[in-house]
Amino acid sequence: MEDKVWYKFINQAPYNVDENVIMVTNSNSAKYVQEIKQSIDSFNAEIEWKGMWSLEEAGIRFSKNEILFLLRDEKGALGHTWFDQDYWYNLYVHPRRKKGTAERFTYHCFNFIPYKEIFCYGESWNIKAIKHLEKVGGIKISSYL
Repeated sequence: MEDKVWYKFINQAPYNVDENVIMVTNSNSAKYVQEIKQSIDSFNAEIEWKGMWSLEEAGIRFSKNEILFLLRDEKGALGHTWFDQDYWYNLYVHPRRKKGTAERFTYHCFNFIPYKEIFCYGESWNIKAIKHLEKVGGIKISSYL
């Protein structure tokens, strides 16, 4: 089993808003099926990961009132991330991003999460993810619970 490094974030919204982000919920998910599929395909073209979610899994997550944020640019899908209440997971931003894009995307999403504390983890082997979590204010904790 991979070692998980847990983080807590103090949500200090409001942050700057990025017009290239779409918030997808159970109530509007049907409208964004193509954009969701494009984001999944973008991820799969870059990374081979057995745990990647599918359109079917997205539907299950939406039915549980989880929120998906899609990041787009002039070329299409640029990234995505999920929130299950105060739990943040599955962050991905395409390598073609401009410097600072992942940070702006993260903060934009925090604007729409109504919790003062947000939690997530990074796999200890994933140095890029760990650096990002710390760069956006993550405080290491021992566990989510």
